[in-house]
Amino acid sequence: MSNEEVARAFREIAALLELKGDSPFHARAYEKAADAIERAGDLVGLAREGRLTEIGGIGKGLADKIGYFLATGTIPMLDELRKEIPKGVVELARIPGLGPGRIRALRESIGIESPEDLQSALAEGRLSGVKGFGPKLLEDLGRALRLWTESRGLRLHRAGRRDAEEVLGALLALGAAEAAIAGDLARWREIVGDLSLVASHPSPSEFLAAAASRFPGSMIEGTTLRFSSASGLPVRVRVVPPSSFGAALALAVASPAHRAALERLAEERSLTLGEDGLLEEGRLLPARDEAALYAALGLPLLPPEIREGSGEIEAALRGPLPGLLVREEIRGAVHVHSAWSDGTASIREMAEKAIALGFEYLAIADHSRSAGYAGGLSIERLLAQGEEARSVAAETAPFRIFHGVESDILANGALDYPDEILEALDFVVSSVHSRFGLSREEQTARLVAAVRNRFTTVLGHPSGRLLLTREPYAFDADAVWDAAAETGTAVELNAHEERLDVDWRELPKLRERGVPIWIGSDAHAPDEMGDLDLAVHIARKGWIGPCAVLNTLPADAFAEAIRRKRR
Repeated sequence: MSNEEVARAFREIAALLELKGDSPFHARAYEKAADAIERAGDLVGLAREGRLTEIGGIGKGLADKIGYFLATGTIPMLDELRKEIPKGVVELARIPGLGPGRIRALRESIGIESPEDLQSALAEGRLSGVKGFGPKLLEDLGRALRLWTESRGLRLHRAGRRDAEEVLGALLALGAAEAAIAGDLARWREIVGDLSLVASHPSPSEFLAAAASRFPGSMIEGTTLRFSSASGLPVRVRVVPPSSFGAALALAVASPAHRAALERLAEERSLTLGEDGLLEEGRLLPARDEAALYAALGLPLLPPEIREGSGEIEAALRGPLPGLLVREEIRGAVHVHSAWSDGTASIREMAEKAIALGFEYLAIADHSRSAGYAGGLSIERLLAQGEEARSVAAETAPFRIFHGVESDILANGALDYPDEILEALDFVVSSVHSRFGLSREEQTARLVAAVRNRFTTVLGHPSGRLLLTREPYAFDADAVWDAAAETGTAVELNAHEERLDVDWRELPKLRERGVPIWIGSDAHAPDEMGDLDLAVHIARKGWIGPCAVLNTLPADAFAEAIRRKRR
């Protein structure tokens, strides 16, 4: 069992305690314990040696719960809380704008027990009589409920991949000759609503029968097995003979638009592309791997990320495709938080982890003074942090540490410190963390002003979205990208799985304008710094190569690049 699983259970306890109305200090103890568990190293080893209480913030009671969970997979306290707090109330807590206090008020005043109850009450005007629920909050709740409705049944990429990998392992254990993840996951979509896999076996019907007995609630439809994953996502597994595996996988990975383009290309070559692969005069062409199918159509094997039907086939027919970014080309961990604001580790600890991960440099960007909710730095603390960063850098050389800040963009587009303070920093990530409801024109003007500020090195997570939770704010992206191109300002691709912002659909526009991309980890703990794989695949979806990414540069070139705009 991983540290993440244990931490997730403790966070759930904290959330349920808050919903129950327990002491906020009690709930906070479990939140802090979850933070400590995530960065504790070998949790299983510590439990085996009776050393769990050596983890900061973990006393005997919490250590006993951790040990019991590691041994049994359950925590009695969590089980009891789940019985006590209805599932619908837990769902309410996932709706932005509804904290534990407001949920309790809704339950006690008008009996709201689920998002469906809330939708009905909002439509019927019953919320207007609840204390604290004014017109602005009701408007925000209406938007949040619409997003909740649209997002039902969807999962973030990593949650979907965990389910798919469990299915994949089971298929291989059942004796599949080959098996692979397909569909939206294979194309590295940031959100998924179902899972698609392909398996091969010398006797597909025999394998389908065996697989159906392995997965509860399965249904066999022709060559496809359907069932639900552990988290409730619909799963389809196509089973084919080994000679058809490549074609079946290629078709299952392709988006509908990409598949339609392949079908047109096949027709131009007097071939037919069907469910089983390519047919030539009624004869099925063998395709044991995807490369064979693409080669039969006169194409190189296209990276799965770009098989979206957005011109990739036409580009491949014209000539070699550009090289796309790979994880090993990222040299620096950038947009990293420390315990100076809302991170969990010191600059030294973050630097040591970055060195262990093979990075050449670290770019520290803690929150600015307006971000009081995140321990934002006053001018005095920001300058003191710079002294510490330089001290640690001197001791870890030749590893480099760049000292910057994540500055809030104020409503008028100004940054959060005077110019003389920003001048002392190596770089500035300028981000919006408030006033999301400005009009499209106001938000655009705000972002353009920040981008034109000579101290803005990078525009951080530019749309403000939180996937499945918060919609992007309205702004004219083209106007902002034009300003970035004119001023030499980079745009961030934030690696946090809930952000993955800038959207990959905007990346080609940035590439065409020559706007540099900065892949920021937004890490708040040491173990989060290396978590860049998903962001790299998102960059590849936007046809981004290494030359377009600032933190693929060696340290000296990176230092030059982040200061160039100020001259």
